[in-house]
Amino acid sequence: MARKNVRYFTTVQEPFTRNREHPGDIDLIIFSEVNKAIAFECKIVKATSQPTEKAKINKAEKLKEGVRQVNDYLKFGFSQVYLLIIILNDGRYYNKPNFINNHTLDGDLSKIYNGNWKNDLDNRIGIIYCKIEQTRNLSVDFNNNILFKIERSALSKKQNVKTKKMIESISDY
Repeated sequence: MARKNVRYFTTVQEPFTRNREHPGDIDLIIFSEVNKAIAFECKIVKATSQPTEKAKINKAEKLKEGVRQVNDYLKFGFSQVYLLIIILNDGRYYNKPNFINNHTLDGDLSKIYNGNWKNDLDNRIGIIYCKIEQTRNLSVDFNNNILFKIERSALSKKQNVKTKKMIESISDY
């Protein structure tokens, strides 16, 4: 079976939105068939290890903003819509005997996984977590673990014809 080429576009505004319009830009549009495009809103949250206490979580409040943005993506009629939460997990400051265990435990990340940001997320939108763990004091390019978890699949629907035409206009399809 032949593999289909996957096309993608990042930080897309026109023809979907313009400057200062909600939801802003669309972080990622990906498709192998132009009439089955998937839109992603991406938010980055950082968990930084502390030698003597729980990890410090930064930018978790941005998840509420991400929910507002991704809910607005539904009006464009994509076949699927996802909120992609990227967790940069900096475990370099833990003093565990084995560096592979230098990561923040999921229980300490509950502000991210179980936060009240989920209350306003439309149930048609999928949730994906991408956790990038830096376990040693080396460049993340050389030493990291990457984990993906699909928390909830997006509701798949027939894509809007207008959306197909807008994607064709940016992709020279």
